[in-house]
Parts: sequence; C-alpha cells; structure tokens
Amino acid sequence: MPALPLEIRVLPEQKALGAVIRRIQTSHRAFPLRDIAWLFLDNPASCLVRIEPLKDQQVPLFQCKVCGMPALSEEEIRTHLVNRHMDDFFDVEEVACEPPSGAFVCVARCGMSGELLGPPNHHSFNGKVQEMLRTRYATFSEEAYRARIETVRDPEAIEKWRQQCTKKKIYRRKGAAPTVAEPVDAEDAADPGASAEADAEPAPKAPAMERDIAELVFLREILPGQVANVRHLICTAAVGMQTSSRPLFFALKDMLLRERRFPASLFFALRGAFRHRKLHLFRVNDPKGQDFVMLKTPLALDPSHTVQALRDVLTYVNEHPACTKAEMVAAIAGGDEEKVKETLVQLVWLVERGHVVEYYNDVLSGPLDYPAFRVLPGEKQAGAQQGAARQPQAAAPRSETSSATPDQPAAAPEETAVEAAEAEAAAPAGDGGEPAPAPVASCDTPVAAPEAVVEDADAQATESRADTDKPTD
Repeated sequence: MPALPLEIRVLPEQKALGAVIRRIQTSHRAFPLRDIAWLFLDNPASCLVRIEPLKDQQVPLFQCKVCGMPALSEEEIRTHLVNRHMDDFFDVEEVACEPPSGAFVCVARCGMSGELLGPPNHHSFNGKVQEMLRTRYATFSEEAYRARIETVRDPEAIEKWRQQCTKKKIYRRKGAAPTVAEPVDAEDAADPGASAEADAEPAPKAPAMERDIAELVFLREILPGQVANVRHLICTAAVGMQTSSRPLFFALKDMLLRERRFPASLFFALRGAFRHRKLHLFRVNDPKGQDFVMLKTPLALDPSHTVQALRDVLTYVNEHPACTKAEMVAAIAGGDEEKVKETLVQLVWLVERGHVVEYYNDVLSGPLDYPAFRVLPGEKQAGAQQGAARQPQAAAPRSETSSATPDQPAAAPEETAVEAAEAEAAAPAGDGGEPAPAPVASCDTPVAAPEAVVEDADAQATESRADTDKPTD
C-alpha cells in the first residue's frame, strides 16, 4: 500500500501535560524525558495526533465534529455519524407493542451471535440486518453477512422471536418542539390558577419516529452540519485509530509504532512545553546521556560556607556521585533516628533550592554540567539499557552495608525509599505548601515504624524550615 502524502505529528494532550508538569514542580525531582513520552504513548486518550498534507500535496481530510474522528472521504464520516452518534441527537425509548400476526414457518438467526433476526418474509427483517451491520459487524459487507445467516424452523424459536417483538424502539429528536400544540380555552387563559397548573405540567414530547424515519431526519437536517472538510486536523490517538479509512489507519499505526521506538515528535513537543513553563532540561553523565527534566537549574553551593548538617550532606553527595538517599542517610546518620530525620530535612532544603539533584528513583547527584545518574538493581525503567550503558565510569565505592550481592537483596531499603518518596509527593503540603520529607531506613540498623517516622519527619521538617533558610555561618 503506497504511503499517504501526509505529515503526522504526535503531541501531548493539554490536561495530561498539565498534570505531568505539576508533578515535576511539586516533587522537585528529575524525571527522564523518554519515560514521560511513553506515559503519553501508553495512554492513547492523552496523546494527540496532528494530521496535515505534505507541502504542495492535496489530500482530502474530513472530520466528525461530534467526536473528532478523521477520514479520507465524506461518505465515511456520514456512515460513522449514523452508526455512532444518532443517540446524541435522539432520545431512544422502548415501548410495548402487539406481537406480529400471521403464520411463520421459519425464522432467520445470526450465525455468529445467535440473535434472532426475524422471518425473511417479514417487513422488519431487512431493517434488522442493516442494524446488525451498523452496530456489530461494520467490517462485513452485506453479502458476506447474509451468507452467515441461518434459517431455523423450530416453533420455539419462532415463538421466542414473537415475544421479542412485543417491544420496539422509538426515537424522539432532542430539543425538538412538538408539531401539534393543544388548543387553549380563552377562559383557561384568563385564569391565573389554570396557567400555573399548565406551567407545572411536563413539557410535551417531540413526535415519536421509527428508526428508518429517524435516519431520514438525521441525514437531511442534522448530519450536514456535523461533517467538517479541513486542511489539517487534531484528534486523540484513541479516536484516530477508530477511523474507517484503512490507509489512514495504517499510517497512524505506523507513526505510533515509530514513536514507541524513538518518540522524536513527542520529544520535540515536550521540550517546547517544558521550556515554556521554565523547567530545566539536561543530560546525565555525558553530552550524549539520557534527557531529564526538573524544576530548577542546579546551582552549586560551597560546603565550607554552610552549617555542619548541610555540609555533611553536600560533602557525601559530591564525593559519591549517583549515590542513593538510603546510602547517604546510612553513611551520615547510621541508626540514629534523630539524625536520620535531621539529615532528611537538610536534604529536602538542598533539593528544593537546586543544590542537589534528586532523581525519581532516589539517586542523588551534585549540580554538575552532566549530573551523575544510574539505574538501580531490579528497577523497571523504560530506558534502563540506555541509562545503564552511560553510568559513571569512576564512581566512588559504596558502603559495605548497601552493596548488593546475589544472596543479599540489599535493594530493599532503596525500594522502601522509593515508595516513601512517592508518598511524599502525594502527602499534604507542609509549611509554605511544600511537601514534607519522607524518612529513609538505614541499610543495616532497624529504626522506628514507618508511620511514626513519617509523622516525626513531617513535624521536624516544618519546625526546622525557618532555621535552615539561612544555612551560612
């Protein structure tokens, strides 16, 4: 199939993008741009596609005004509107009616769903076949579907069909006024009480129609205003993939597959959106490293000009690039619960002001030109192989208590730290509307229950924030 001369770009949906930006702003953490792109690609409803012809190319584009579905012909949009959107313009009611009279020797049955369609010689049969093609088997031609219809001569099946016909659907146009108004007596019009009673009565309904009549009204009066002939269009990926235009469907599918391999179009859109919101974009480990985004531009702080608690955190992070929060707390505080909380308070202050880069997985780095980053053991990350290939070549040795071996799953404290940090962003804001720090357990010494430590750390962070706003001696 020849490629369509169309340019298709993938964009983030605005509400979903706003939620991602708020997450970055409130957490003060750095997140990988590729993983953010895959968040949109994994949810077609939060991913937009923009379709337009290539330069100097003429490609007819049509769009449904109700749901935004694209197509290459007006007829496809008209069929889509009749099949999917009549209920948006008509109220459908089910009313009782008399069963069909007469003698019937057989009844037709759908060979795929088993639904009874009615005797082939009954006036409702053709309408039922068309309804099945519209609602269930749109990909079948009428000839192919009729070849799957079975003829049943069982009296029980015929009687069952009769009972099904004791109810039928009628259609009333939404917002349409009744065609005939009841006459009003002059005496009733002069009586205020009668007027109040008339106002209290429900408004008369629009006239009832059978399905075929409703379709004619829909095609003549409603449908022409719901088809748009456009030069370019934007719709969600979820809606775009529902198009009945097969060439357009395969073009969209191919584009989304290429974006999943490398989201170049989405990268470009995300970078522009993040720069517009004054977020900081950077690469890790080296000039060809993975792209990350965070709230503030990293800013170096001289440890010699800070109080001892801040100096300990800064010194350890600078001397141990790509260390984890758990490793840093274990090295500085050991099993001292009070010092654990104090260390976390100082870390929160440093992260919020950009003096320390904290990644989504609790890895820490100083404000370097290319901050150090590594993927933790057992971490499920979309770009794990690319990140692992670009780990720092000469990282400082880790503490013995935190080194992982096949027999000692030392990643457990780090996993606890990740979970606590995730809860931190969702927790109620502390002083000044900023998230309170989450506690990190020592790698080798048990501490208090997590709930108690969280409460104590929240309180400690709130009380200490005023003191830590001026860290210099």
